[in-house]
Amino acid sequence: MAFWYFVGIVIGLRIVRSPVGAILSAIRDNPLRASAVGHNIHAYKLTAFVIAAAYAGFAGGLLGVLQAFMPPDAFTFETSGQLVMQTAIGGAGTLFGPLVGATVWLYLSDFFQTTLHLGATWKLVLGVVFVVLVCFLRRGIIGGLKDLGLWLAGRRWRGSPAEDAPAPVEVPRLASVGPSRRRNEKPFLGPALEARGLTKRFGGLIANRDINFSVGQGELRGIIGPNGAGKSTFFKMLTCEMRPTSGRIFFHGRDITDVKVARVCQLGLTKSYQVNQLFSRLTPRQNIVIAALAERRGTFSLDLLRRIDRVPGLDTQVEATLAMVSLTARADVPVVELAYGEKRRLEIGLALATSPSLLLLDEPLAGMSPHERKETVLLLKNIARGRTLVVVEHDMDAIFELAERITVLHEGAILAEGTPAEIQRNSLVQEAYLGGMAAA
Repeated sequence: MAFWYFVGIVIGLRIVRSPVGAILSAIRDNPLRASAVGHNIHAYKLTAFVIAAAYAGFAGGLLGVLQAFMPPDAFTFETSGQLVMQTAIGGAGTLFGPLVGATVWLYLSDFFQTTLHLGATWKLVLGVVFVVLVCFLRRGIIGGLKDLGLWLAGRRWRGSPAEDAPAPVEVPRLASVGPSRRRNEKPFLGPALEARGLTKRFGGLIANRDINFSVGQGELRGIIGPNGAGKSTFFKMLTCEMRPTSGRIFFHGRDITDVKVARVCQLGLTKSYQVNQLFSRLTPRQNIVIAALAERRGTFSLDLLRRIDRVPGLDTQVEATLAMVSLTARADVPVVELAYGEKRRLEIGLALATSPSLLLLDEPLAGMSPHERKETVLLLKNIARGRTLVVVEHDMDAIFELAERITVLHEGAILAEGTPAEIQRNSLVQEAYLGGMAAA
């Protein structure tokens, strides 16, 4: 038994430390973002289910050999509940947590029955102990021991004031970003992104109506419009998160209307979110690793026993992306400790790590301070050199400074399109968006 347990632990450690293990951790944290950076989350979930079933089946077989028989009531609903509770006590998401939890559970159950002679009430008392442990050790016993070790070593989860202060942002040269063209991507001379007759209906409500939209190669296009203009719906259709009621979407000449989000990301079209979609249980470095793995390995790969640091070019790509978004100094800090501006840069970094040729940014300046906005505008200008950008933004000054051309949405349709100067002078835009006042 000890030998097979050792074998199971060794295999488990290899899986946890493999690219598959890292991706499974990311899916547990934020499946939406894991899919958006190019991973086939359904295939990985199925893989986790098969691995868990194999472990459970093998353990059941060993139990039968040990007992020399297997009664029909060996695995009841109560047994399944106990396994979940033991995992929570020991520490979910850890290899040795279930073992520690099972040890504590079995010891306490035996102690309550044989030593304290509680009779049938031992389950009630053990349930109270379970609730207390979960309330005060939310990460389980293993997680509590890790926190205690960090505290004893003089490191707290919340860093010192000097560490908490965001470092000045220095935007490096584009050369540090890595390639903007996907590997094996054939050159295309037509529009980078094109929408033809795009319409989206929600019952009787028309969110977008017959939109024809085209973005040239290497262009930085801005999209503006008042609240309720249909910008978010339009953006979701462009990134294949939402299927249009009618119309078609073309990326580098290829129809992607019915393509899944993960596959579109693999083709080179990636987006950032208006509301941060990060892997909050991980560090910035681990976040970037998850995105870069999709670009390096594809949507799905079963390299279960491969070390993650053996993926060719991964470390270089991760370090380049961290440098690009100025997070190298904060790369190993938990994401929850980052300042809001740093989280916004990490949000952009996740998209950049997939090496997109077309990047769609949904309000990248939202919620930033004036200083953070200035630095992020510089970052976006740098990113735009060598790739196509489409930016939805409410900050008029920033979008007029950034964009080469601007598309104005109003009531679900395109109201105007042109250069920033043309949009500022457009009387329809002034009436619908700028309150009838021409920009100075």
